[in-house]
Amino acid sequence: MPSAILQFSMEWKRSVLRMVSAAAGSLVLLAGIAGQARAAAGPAEIAQLVDSYAANRDFNGVVLVAQHGRILYRGAHGLANREWQVPNVEGGVFRIGSLSKPITAILVMQLVQENTLRLDGTLGEYLPALYAGTPAAAVTVAQLLNHTSGIADLPRSYEDPWWQTQARLSLAPDDFAKAWIPGTLQSAPGAEWRYNNNGYFLLGLIIEKATGASYEANLQRRILDKAGMTNSGLYSASALIPRLATGYQTRPDFSLARPMPIDPSVSFSAAGLYSTVDDLLRLDQALQDDSLLSAPSRQAMWTNHRSGYGYGWEVENWPLPAGGSYPVESHTGSVPGYQTYWLR
Repeated sequence: MPSAILQFSMEWKRSVLRMVSAAAGSLVLLAGIAGQARAAAGPAEIAQLVDSYAANRDFNGVVLVAQHGRILYRGAHGLANREWQVPNVEGGVFRIGSLSKPITAILVMQLVQENTLRLDGTLGEYLPALYAGTPAAAVTVAQLLNHTSGIADLPRSYEDPWWQTQARLSLAPDDFAKAWIPGTLQSAPGAEWRYNNNGYFLLGLIIEKATGASYEANLQRRILDKAGMTNSGLYSASALIPRLATGYQTRPDFSLARPMPIDPSVSFSAAGLYSTVDDLLRLDQALQDDSLLSAPSRQAMWTNHRSGYGYGWEVENWPLPAGGSYPVESHTGSVPGYQTYWLR
């Protein structure tokens, strides 16, 4: 990672690492950052930075930093399980929350490349049993991808009674959409940008209807197998996942507790995946060429379509101290007990 990036992004690093410090299960990947500065920060400098957060801000998790595919730093801090005092390991597995959204976006763009889906295709066209004849029928795939659909989303606050009751039920994706993603809209399609988990839930359903295969099967065949991601998948509460770190939440008095129970079916294609830093680096490398997506598809995915968001990615240009700017794609992820960040 260039020293200039370290200099101008220190405030960003503070905020990100404060965020992941709030949960005991944390994963951070900084990958694919090209060297445009005169001097690059070495592994020792990066280790010192991460170690300082572990020592002074109780960072608990795994960090990987890579440049041009070469790993500069990989380190694990804290405990993967508090009850048994099991330490985190560099190959630890974490639930990645909304880092699932860039991966779902890749699946959608693959189907667009194959002419199986269209970006201007609508919910009425792809999910007629759910939305034909409703205001949501006009919502397009592109609007679902860039959070401008206008559909109703889940309650923002985990204090909402919905999370204490309905979110604990296990529902098939179709049944969840019928119950909790209505055909009425909160705003006209394309009119407003509003981060929306339900939009990415529906993209998972569209993938299933368009291919005749489950979201999980598409994920495995189209991304995980191709990129060599052997320790990633769609999380299930009944699955035994080797090296899965236990997630905890921080109470107001800074003590730790088990996170509130939420059924994984609520997360699905919006926030339902698990992975490791090494697997995410493999995915990052697969996005450097046409292994998963063509150059035009990658460019469309990483274009700012509204409010600094592309298709499944936050997209920005960071100013360099010596002038000019640096293109950055990133996403955060959060489910109770886990926080993640991927910056490339």
